[in-house]
Amino acid sequence: MRNHGAAAHKLGLKPKEAHSSFVSTKGNKFNTASTPAAVPLFETSDDWQLQFDITVKSDSQSKNAAFPPHIAATSCRPDAVIWSDKLKTVVWIELTSPWEENMTKWHFRKHEKYNKLATTVRNKGWKVHPLCVEVGCRGFTGHNWQHMARTLNMKKGMNKRLKMRVAQVAQRCSYYLYLNHKNREWSHPPLHGARD
Repeated sequence: MRNHGAAAHKLGLKPKEAHSSFVSTKGNKFNTASTPAAVPLFETSDDWQLQFDITVKSDSQSKNAAFPPHIAATSCRPDAVIWSDKLKTVVWIELTSPWEENMTKWHFRKHEKYNKLATTVRNKGWKVHPLCVEVGCRGFTGHNWQHMARTLNMKKGMNKRLKMRVAQVAQRCSYYLYLNHKNREWSHPPLHGARD
C-alpha cells in the first residue's frame, strides 16, 4: 500500500471525481456538481516510513525499537508506526488478541494507554491516526478492523486476504498456547512467515 501510494504521488495521479445524475419525471437529466474524491492517505506523500515491533532482519525491523524520537519521546511502543515527515502525519496500529467477549474492554484500555502520546504528538503539530485493532484469540475480527482498513485505504481483495491470514495466525497461536499450557519451560519457535 505504501509503495503503491508513493508511486501514485510521484506520477501525480488524481482520484476520480464523484458525481451523480438524476432524471426528472418529465425526462429531463440533471448532473450534480463534481465532488473531489478524498486522496488516499499513502498517496499524499512519497516519504512514508514503517516501523514494526518485530524482528525481521531482511526488512530492517527490530523488536523493542523506540518510538521515532523526532516525533515524541515516549516509552510507548505501538505494534506498528507509519509516518511522513513531510506531512507531519503519523499512524500507529496497536493489535490486541483477547478472548472475544473482552474485545470492547481491551479496545478502550489500549486507546486509554495511547491517549497521552496522541495528545503530546498533536501538540507538536503532527496529525495522528491512532488505530487500536482487535483480533480475537479464536480468529474473530472486530469492527475496528474495518476502520483500520478504511484509514489505510486497503483494497477489498487485500483487506479480505489479510483479514483471513490474521485470523488463521491468531487461531494457530492460541492452539500453540493450549498445547504448551502445562510446559514449565517456554520455547521460542521461529516467527511464522518471517524472512530472515
